[in-house]
Amino acid sequence: ERVRAVFRFAHEREWILQNPASKLKPPIGSSKPANKHPFSDEETQRLFEACAKYQTRRWRNSLGEGEVTGNQIQTFMMLLMYTGLRISDAATFGPDKLQGNNAFLFMHKTDEPVFTWIPDELVDRLKNPPLQSGKYYFMGPVTERKETAADMWRRKLDQIFEMAGPWKMNPTPHRF
Repeated sequence: ERVRAVFRFAHEREWILQNPASKLKPPIGSSKPANKHPFSDEETQRLFEACAKYQTRRWRNSLGEGEVTGNQIQTFMMLLMYTGLRISDAATFGPDKLQGNNAFLFMHKTDEPVFTWIPDELVDRLKNPPLQSGKYYFMGPVTERKETAADMWRRKLDQIFEMAGPWKMNPTPHRF
């Protein structure tokens, strides 16, 4: 698809006389969407139980110090489940995106604002933790880079996935 797009772009601008990729066909099976199975109720329960058993871990670096708790990880997982946010967007979720029981999401594809309802339990959980870097619930003073924060949360979720295993289907943040 990308190769065809590049050559189409070049051909339309008359940089090349002919599009050599115009007759390329995508590989068999490439049009099938990836199979994304959400966590079952039983799997979600196991994840929450793992969060309850998670031992608080302290951290410190040149930018600050703090701790990671199972309650914090469970709140993060609930935000992913109820909003469908990508892990990087959940890491940068802050009070400016919360209006009552509505979470504000901005859809970059359509350039439209979207609000999604979240339950009282999650709203209460989001109001309790101290803000990190003054404006985020989950980012922390470690970095301002979304990618770094997302990687940090992937590692935390991987610890919970391991504690809650074994799994029939590979657990990933996308399943939330």
